Amino acid sequence: MQDQNGVLQIADDELLEDPAVTSAVDEETEFNALVEEEAALLDSLLGKR
Repeated sequence: MQDQNGVLQIADDELLEDPAVTSAVDEETEFNALVEEEAALLDSLLGKR
């Protein structure tokens, strides 16, 4: 996780056991993967890769 200064911080173990937190992290991970896939697709369509 990043703090307000953009510095990566390790999440507390207690937070990682919170279903709401783990759900939010999973959603963020899936969203980032989709964004990367879309960018790769656009690049390939535009002949950049």
